[in-house]
Order: sequence, then C-alpha cells, then structure tokens
Amino acid sequence: MAGKGQYSVSTPKNLRRYQELRDEGYTIKEASQEMGLTFRQGRYLSEQLKQSSPQEINQAPKQHKSIDDSGVVSSDRVDEIRNGQDLSDEQLLKLHGLDPAKFEITSVTSNFWGEGANGEPLYQTKIKASPKSFNLDDVADAINDRVVPLNANIPVFGDDSQTSLVVPLFDLHFGINTLEHVKPYLNEILDLIQAKTYENIVFIIGGDYFHSDFMHKTQTASNTQLDHVDNMQSLNDGTSFISSLISAAYHQSMNVSVYTIRGNHDDDKLLTWSYGMRRVYYDTPVNWNLTLATRDYFAFDDVGVMISHGDKPRQRKLPALFATESPKIWANSTYRLILTGHFHSEKVDDDSGVVMMQVPTSKPTDGYEDDNGFTMSRQKMIVLEFNQSRLLCTHYVEPDPEDPESKMSQLLSYD
Repeated sequence: MAGKGQYSVSTPKNLRRYQELRDEGYTIKEASQEMGLTFRQGRYLSEQLKQSSPQEINQAPKQHKSIDDSGVVSSDRVDEIRNGQDLSDEQLLKLHGLDPAKFEITSVTSNFWGEGANGEPLYQTKIKASPKSFNLDDVADAINDRVVPLNANIPVFGDDSQTSLVVPLFDLHFGINTLEHVKPYLNEILDLIQAKTYENIVFIIGGDYFHSDFMHKTQTASNTQLDHVDNMQSLNDGTSFISSLISAAYHQSMNVSVYTIRGNHDDDKLLTWSYGMRRVYYDTPVNWNLTLATRDYFAFDDVGVMISHGDKPRQRKLPALFATESPKIWANSTYRLILTGHFHSEKVDDDSGVVMMQVPTSKPTDGYEDDNGFTMSRQKMIVLEFNQSRLLCTHYVEPDPEDPESKMSQLLSYD
C-alpha cells in the first residue's frame, strides 16, 4: 500500500520530470536519485505513469536538443515558472540539462505555453549555448612572450647535409610535465640537432602535448576530470620548448617542418595554439602543418610517414588507411613508417609493409598512472635519423639520472 509520502510526490510536475528522465534512459533508481526521491517513491511514480494518460498529467512536450558542428547546443523545453521569476543563465543551463561550467548562453527566448493541471503557468524556453574552452588571449600571450625570433640572416649550409632528423614529440602533457623537468631531454635533442647540418628536420607534435584541453579547469577533451594543473604555465612551457627546438633547427637545415596531430587530452587547445604558432612562423622558412583530422602524412626522399595520436582510429587499421588515403606516398616510398603515441611506452612492429612505431614519452608519472600501476615504462624520448631511403639510427634521449642538470647552459632561458 502506498503511504502518504508516495501520494505527496505524485504531482503533475513530478510525473512530467520523471517521464523525461525515463525517456532519457535513466533507470528507476537513477531517476529517483536525480529527483531526490527514495526508490519506493520512484517506483510509485512509475506505476502512476502506467495508469495515467498524457492528458491526465498534462505532459509537456519533451525537450528537444540538437548540436551543430561547432559544438553549439540548441535546446527548447516547457517548464513551470512562477510569474515574475527571473532565471539566471546558470539556472537556465541547468534547466536544459547543461553544465554551467562547460557552456555559456549565447541567446535565449521565452513565451507563455499554457497552464498545467493545477493552474500553474507553463513557459517554453529556447536557448543556444556554446561550449566554454579557453581564453584565446591566453594562447596569444603565451605565443608572443615565448617564441624565440629567428635570426634574419639565412644560414649557409655545406654539402654534408645527407641525412634527415624526425623528432617525435608525443604525449609530453605540459601541465603535468614542466619545462624544468624536460630540460635535460631538450638539451640532448639540441645536441643532436646542432651536431651537424641535415637535409630535413621534422618535428611531430603528436597529440597530448598539453595535459588539459581547457584553461579554467583541468579536463580532457571528453571532459574527464584530471588532477589540477597550471594551464597558463603549460602554454608557456610548451611554447618555450618547441620554440627552442625550432630556433636550433633553423640553423642546421634548409627544410624545417612541424606537423601537429590532436590528442584525446588537448583536442581544441592544441589546434588553437598550433594555429597561432603557424601564424608566428608564417613569414619564415619554417613550414608548420596543421590538420583537423586524426592523422596526417608526409614524405621526404624515399621515406613515407603516417602520424596519428594512437587513440583513434584503431592501430590495426593504420597500414590500410595509409595505403588508401595516401596512395602516392605509399607507392613512392621504399621505407614506410607509422608513428603513434597515446600509451606512453615504446613498441615497434615491422609488418604489413610498414614499420609501426609507438613512441615513448618523458612525461612524469601522474596520479592516475600511479594509482593504476602504469609506472613501469622508461621516461624517454627518441629521435630518428634517416638517409634518403631508410632509417639509419634511433637516438634514445634518456638523460643520465646521476646528472640530470647536464649541459643545461645550452637551454634558452625565459623569465
């Protein structure tokens, strides 16, 4: 037998709200918890809905919600709103099932809909809300403050530029990683770059270059909550790091390129930052390549390279995608290489006509990795050296733990 508590919750408003939650896929238990009810009260509402017609509960139209390619959400719904009640943007976002921490309203309209079963006024509200990401001024400031201007004098190269360097920069996670931590790795890479001149020097920013996709909170591109980091400092550190490398490479090769692939941690931030960096180097010999896709392709001499962050598409599909999406590079290459990251450990597989190389990272262990025991891979980086037809050497960049400050004077410093 239903008690007084059950009868008191069986209002048209509660029935409408309960129906909406069930239509959205909530279980009885989840819907009850969302409404602040006991499981028994939720069961009672469920039984009442089965016995009631839409006319009896004066069920308002279901909420309609859509999202466009830019992430803007359009939503309209009918709710009971007291006469004279002025809802804030935060209240409206919550009413439409959107998180105020993740969205901001760009437009709103409302109109009187009618009366509910008990005479309560019903209003239809329509909103458009854009996802919050980060302040573009922060990105611009980091780039303008940290990029090293290139010397106007064009370097003179001899005839010894017979090899090419490929520098994979996957999963650096600036924010968790810092410029101070990565200095020894940077100096070893600078040593390799400055050792001689090269036909080509290619830097691959392979996704998750930044730990967080946002500036005012620390979350991945899919809104997974992370341990908080200083997002402004991460931009400064990431900009200083790549700028130091480009400045050195500019004096050692006539062909300096940067390729950027977004990761699961820094999708929008990396693309926006890379766009700004590309504009900075626009009038220089540095060729900064940017794509919205999850993979990209390039070649030099007889070497063809595919790059992808490693989370999607699945790695077993990559050789076929390479041959299908970039058939000219595939056909004209005698050495084919696919570079991925994402898993923070080294793995090499030579099969299907291509060498698949999963790249390690210098990133320090974070809380998630420590809790789950992902602590056994070496914190290192690699630099690949090629002749015109194949891989000659893999340089392992793993500073001596006994001397982590070695050759730090070579690093360009920023205050």
